[in-house]
Amino acid sequence: MQHTDRPYIRSYQTAQKCLAKPSMLAPSLSTYLTQVQRSANVNLAPLIAYTEQMLSFMSGSMHKEIKKQLVAPLGSENLSKYEKVTGNVGNKVLVALSEKKADIDLVTDIEEPLFLGIVQQVFGFVPGNLATFLRDVDISLKVAEPVQSVKTLLKIQDALTRIIGDITAQLNLPNKPGLLYDIYNTLRSGTQPHSTEQIAATIAILLIASRTTSETISHIVIKNSELSVSIRKKFSNPEWVSTHFQSFVRFCASTEFLTRVASAEIKVDDVTLKADEAVFIHVPSTNRDQRHHRSCEYAQLDEGAPERHLAFGAGVHRCPGQYLAQQLIVSFIPKLYAQFPAIFIEPGSVKFKSSLLARRVSSARVVLLGAENGIR
Repeated sequence: MQHTDRPYIRSYQTAQKCLAKPSMLAPSLSTYLTQVQRSANVNLAPLIAYTEQMLSFMSGSMHKEIKKQLVAPLGSENLSKYEKVTGNVGNKVLVALSEKKADIDLVTDIEEPLFLGIVQQVFGFVPGNLATFLRDVDISLKVAEPVQSVKTLLKIQDALTRIIGDITAQLNLPNKPGLLYDIYNTLRSGTQPHSTEQIAATIAILLIASRTTSETISHIVIKNSELSVSIRKKFSNPEWVSTHFQSFVRFCASTEFLTRVASAEIKVDDVTLKADEAVFIHVPSTNRDQRHHRSCEYAQLDEGAPERHLAFGAGVHRCPGQYLAQQLIVSFIPKLYAQFPAIFIEPGSVKFKSSLLARRVSSARVVLLGAENGIR
């Protein structure tokens, strides 16, 4: 995959140093979108306003303030009250799989129901139309990708307008249980004033980004289909899954690239960047860097304690939703493999969505074998 002639970072240590430097900033889309708006004579003002409220494109004091505030609603203590709800989301998916039995698709029958369950039951957000919402999420995830066409940017703007509009409308109703309101009430009481729509834009990117958790589960299932029976059996053990969660994410996260921009000329190991130059960090390479990691093979999950990785990012832009990701994966994976000890992917059936920064499955035919098939 070739983006530009910009350098890739594949070393874990170099990537960590780069992400930790205050002069390495998340890419700001405002300048780029303003230039496109002017040159193409289109109205991208809503999209510019949305991205300015999204943590992925923020730097400076506002970013630090919001990240600090999000620690409470997205931290393990607050999320513990949603553990039972998260478990029920997974249980509902498993019931549906048992009833369907055949013609199972990894995305439409596992990944998407898990994501929608988290959106509706944990966040407490009720989309007006589920099919439209899923399409809008897929389009909105492209907002972080470089050099989009004007046509695509307008589609992203329309999709985000619908999602943020629905979130804003719901926030204007009386509070109900859910992360949506936990986050809203926390940000509303912060030291920097935000309108309801501004907070809705921040919530929107958190909600949209949570799709990557169910995408990671798809990659775990695909990877597991290549394992021996004895190793695969361990995935039904909740304690083992909890212990090795970080290893699953290190090998199976859907993120391919992280992007940072140098605010001044810098040199990090063998990478030299001019001011305003961007660099791509290839996450799978850093997470399998033999100079840092003891184990670089998925089948060797048991070898040593879980190691630090970049699947959740690093530095000030480390993903705030990692505890929610852990809660879903640690809850769902053992139940899935307890009910279906053998899960196989039909050869040649795995298809991927078009994406420059992530590896996102669009479909994969799955065969589920349970105890009734003599599988233990």
